[in-house]
Amino acid sequence: MPQRSAKRDRNVYLFGAGVSQAFKLPNTSQLLERIEREPGYVAIRTRMNEAFRTFFPDSDATNFRPEAMEFFLALNAFCDMSDQWSSARPKDPLRLVADLNLLISSVLLKEVSAVKLTEEFLENEFLTKAVSPGNIIITTNWDTLVEEFAAAKGIRLRFLMANKTNFYNDAVTLLKIHGSADWTVRDNAMVNTTTWNRVFYRALSESVLPKGAHHVKLNSTKNSHSDSVFRFIPQSTGNHLKNVQDLTVGPFMVTMSVGKAETLAALKEVWHNAFRALIKAECLTIAGYSMPVDDVDVRVLLRAGIRTGARPGKIVVKNPSPEVHARMRSLIDHSIISDYGYV
Repeated sequence: MPQRSAKRDRNVYLFGAGVSQAFKLPNTSQLLERIEREPGYVAIRTRMNEAFRTFFPDSDATNFRPEAMEFFLALNAFCDMSDQWSSARPKDPLRLVADLNLLISSVLLKEVSAVKLTEEFLENEFLTKAVSPGNIIITTNWDTLVEEFAAAKGIRLRFLMANKTNFYNDAVTLLKIHGSADWTVRDNAMVNTTTWNRVFYRALSESVLPKGAHHVKLNSTKNSHSDSVFRFIPQSTGNHLKNVQDLTVGPFMVTMSVGKAETLAALKEVWHNAFRALIKAECLTIAGYSMPVDDVDVRVLLRAGIRTGARPGKIVVKNPSPEVHARMRSLIDHSIISDYGYV
């Protein structure tokens, strides 16, 4: 149980979709439209249309496409309830979720690959300030923008705390509370002779810039929740979907759902680290995050972190939308400092 007297001495950031969108990556509402343009979408088109017809009465209308958040909410609810509905469509909805995650992962990795060498990205003032050793970034985003920025700048990156009470001073700690486009659970890892010989899986406890690369034993029996989640390193070829499919049956990304508790269990240690980060925040900057209605988990996390122990020195909300600032004052803290600038 953390002490209420924890010293607030860290710069902590919460990154939302707006940070990624600043570099033209698709946000949640654009995901369905974006993956439809991928060649790999052909393999799931029939099942997607079945899902649309089941969930939405307007599905047969010309050019119909549901709101992405509404679709994911419906699909996740269907997964939770339909195991005894033998005649319901789509069949095997969990497989559809995994295949969707494969497409989304490949799209995000492709988009980041196109951005990571641009001057706009590498010289971004906000990222330069945030991705600095000793800082902590909590993010709801699945993409790997922060990882690529840190790699380009030669900055060490960590995905968990140094120990139960301390964060790293010589590295940025990146806490991806909704998983990542390049993460997999152990049971989904494609471990066979080919991939095992040429691809690395890394535990979250490993540095992103290790002194010596090595394989992770995926049959580890350690008790830590994070030991069931691994980062994978895709091959540098043009076919991003195949690169991901070679490594995982389905990337570990928590989709938009009110009932996230079971899925988030594998990320328990990451969420605990995020709480520890928030109670140590001297300055908390919330950037590009709009507090969507389904993210009750994040809202509770923020409130608990802010209200435990001494108050942060300041809480800054960086977002161009006045509505977001009003919502943050209503739901998070009345005394936020508003920054209406873009990332």
